[in-house]
This record gives sequence, structure tokens and C-alpha cells, in this order.
Amino acid sequence: MKSLLEELNKQNLFYSGTRDEQEKELLDGYAERWRNRKRDAGRQLEDIRDSENVLHRAWRKLRHKAWPDNPHEAEMVRLTKDWESRLG
Repeated sequence: MKSLLEELNKQNLFYSGTRDEQEKELLDGYAERWRNRKRDAGRQLEDIRDSENVLHRAWRKLRHKAWPDNPHEAEMVRLTKDWESRLG
């Protein structure tokens, strides 16, 4: 972001519509990368759950332990709300 602003300043485009467009492109790129990484992580967790066999399920049922929830879920949602909203 800093290098983008410096480059626009050199070209005297800092206060132009070009700045807004390039800033939006940059931030949208970050938002898209975030979304893709989040999806990949979700797919990996699903793959791990799908690879569970009968013995694993029986052991968890016997111990009354479901898959653990993410203890940081609320914080993650709060912190990533802006990235999620950029992509619509």
C-alpha cells in the first residue's frame, strides 16, 4: 500500500480517481487471497473429518467428544468482517 501511494505521488496522481481505483484493486486482491486461503483451510478440515474411520468415530462417541470448536471463531469473524464484505 505504501509503495502504491509513493508511486502515485511521484506521478502527481495522489488525489485523483486513479488512486481510488488502484487502491481498490490492491485491497480486493488481498480480500480474494484471504477468501481463497479460508476456503482451502475449510476444505482441509473437511478432508480430515472425511478420512476418519469407524474406530475414530466410535472412540469419540464413547468419550462424548465431538470435533472441537474453534475457540477464536468470534474474534476471527470480527477481524475478517471487512475482508468478507469487500467481496460481496
